[in-house]
Amino acid sequence: MTEEIECLLVENSIHLLADFFQVISDGYNPTSISTTIKLNGNLDERDYFVLPSHLGGSNQKYFESVMRTKKDIESVEHRIEENFQWCLDHLTVCTQVPILFKSKFHVDNLKTLIQGVQNQAIKVVKNWQPKVSEYSIGSERRILIIHGTGKTIAMEFGCYIH
Repeated sequence: MTEEIECLLVENSIHLLADFFQVISDGYNPTSISTTIKLNGNLDERDYFVLPSHLGGSNQKYFESVMRTKKDIESVEHRIEENFQWCLDHLTVCTQVPILFKSKFHVDNLKTLIQGVQNQAIKVVKNWQPKVSEYSIGSERRILIIHGTGKTIAMEFGCYIH
């Protein structure tokens, strides 16, 4: 399978998993996962975190506040697994179907589903010799930016409490 197809598979799998999370979440404290993949050049953090303001210009202070949270990550595999587990832990508490999490059978199936998606992501980046950084926005969002040579995957994990 080509790298482009593997990346599309990761993107689609994460999108479908995020949709499923929305179905079983309580609707008020959502769990989210999303990804942005760029295979024809590295994604610049400025492009990811700075959006044009409706008043013109951009929000430089926001960018600087996010940049201060930067952590270099040694093990991309371990961090991807931790972030998926963080989302599952949140979903376990903030769900409209708590009975799902009382059944070992269903929990094991959900964990298998999540592990399949995270393993696809790990498979794509493990041969990149990646440079990995993670940024936090409050206590509810983690953005994992994985740079390979001329390519980037940004994975955003969110566990929101209202």
